[in-house]
Amino acid sequence: MGRGKVRAAVNVGRWSWDLSSKGVPMPPKPSVSEDERLLILKMLQEKKITAEEADNLLSALEGGK
Repeated sequence: MGRGKVRAAVNVGRWSWDLSSKGVPMPPKPSVSEDERLLILKMLQEKKITAEEADNLLSALEGGK
C-alpha cells in the first residue's frame, strides 16, 4: 500500500464493510435559492408561520437540521 492510504475492512458474518480512507461519495447539496428564502420570510410576514418555524425552515434548507 502507498503512503497515506489506510485500508481497513470489518467482517461480521456475511457482512463486510470497507472502511478505507477513500470515504463514501456524497452528492453535492443543492443550493438554496433566494426565492425559497423569500417565500419563508413572506410567510412569516403574513403570520402564516411563527419566527421559530421560519428559523427551523431556513436551517433545514441550509442543511442545519
